[in-house]
Amino acid sequence: TRDDSDIRALGYGANAGVGAAGVVTAFAERDSTVTTEVADNSAVGEDKNRGNLQLNASTTGDVRSEAWGATAGIIATGNAAVAESRDQSSVHASLGDNVELIAADADINAVTHGLNEARAMGASASLGASLGASVARAISQQEVLASTGDNVTLDSGNDLSVTAERRSLTEEGDVRARAWGGTGGLLLGADAAYAEVNQNNHVQAYTGRSLSMRGGGNLNINSSNEASGLANASGVTFGGILAVGAAISHLSDSTSTSAKLGDDARLGTWAEDGPENGIGQIAINAESKPLNRATAFAGTGGVIAGQVVETQTTTDNEVEAVIGGNSKIFADSIDLASYYTPTYGSFAESISAAALQRSGASAEDNILGANKSIIGADSILLTGAHQRHLAETMIKTRHGDDKHENLAVNAGSGGVASGSAARHRTKLDVDTVVEVARGGALQSGL
Repeated sequence: TRDDSDIRALGYGANAGVGAAGVVTAFAERDSTVTTEVADNSAVGEDKNRGNLQLNASTTGDVRSEAWGATAGIIATGNAAVAESRDQSSVHASLGDNVELIAADADINAVTHGLNEARAMGASASLGASLGASVARAISQQEVLASTGDNVTLDSGNDLSVTAERRSLTEEGDVRARAWGGTGGLLLGADAAYAEVNQNNHVQAYTGRSLSMRGGGNLNINSSNEASGLANASGVTFGGILAVGAAISHLSDSTSTSAKLGDDARLGTWAEDGPENGIGQIAINAESKPLNRATAFAGTGGVIAGQVVETQTTTDNEVEAVIGGNSKIFADSIDLASYYTPTYGSFAESISAAALQRSGASAEDNILGANKSIIGADSILLTGAHQRHLAETMIKTRHGDDKHENLAVNAGSGGVASGSAARHRTKLDVDTVVEVARGGALQSGL
């Protein structure tokens, strides 16, 4: 089951007169649910005819909004361009409760990829006063879910794979907002550009309670978030007497990524006195590796000029790989791993030229969240070969732009009396945990 539709909203406007004003808006939204499932209490496959069950659900289209506005006048002009794109798609692939897989492997996949983009551009010019504003917002609230229900049973030798993915198409922002603004007035020019990216996504792969695999097969539960975000704002302002400008870019990412084997799992066959026959390899992996950046530029020129440039990124992800409580597992090997590898970057640039001017540039980056691998209470994990239980966090930076690599802030000014200020702040606060809960038992080399 797939939704590959593209959604696009366009807004254009132009006005001219002695005094001219205009507002242009564009709004694009996807709010769809894509579901593929096997019903409760189903039996799949036959003893004599081994088969393969594949469940695939995905969204692959783009959501785009563009607003372009321009005004020109003699006395005064005002212009605003506002664009917003929003993706609230849900993708579900699942087996129901009490499903029995008879001589059939199962491959369950939920996937999203596509661009979510908002672009706003405004231009305003006047022989008197000119005002302008450009606002672009891109919002992602996706749910990507691959799962099995409770009491699912696989016969001996059957494989089960459960995968949820949020894929990336580009490092230039799978979710991105771009705002450009330009104003010019012989007396007064004022302009503001604001770009915002907000991500609150959930990527989950899990099995329900009491999964049973009777021996020989392999189990893979994988969740992955790779999508990137970019907020970019640029503004240029000229005023014969006074020029004022602002460019602000904000990005927030609070995505959660989890892979979980449900409580009370029975993997392998067990007698009253211990394990009898094991299954093959078990891999339960959760990974989030977002690339989040915010850039902003403002330039002003006039007798008196000033501007403010601000960028802020906040990446606050939760990553979790879990083996549920009260599970009994006998397998060749177990790989339980969670990976949190965020890359962040910001660049704030403020340039001004005036007889009297003040300017400031500020960049702030916050890397927060939790990265956990957890073995639930009273679980028994036995393997013939190795066990690996890992939580790995690696934080990377990518500041600057094409012309200012690895630079977070750049402020410059020129004039008779001028001043500029630059500030950069970084906060890192991530919990990285491997936990074996009370009553857990691990043994390898059997």
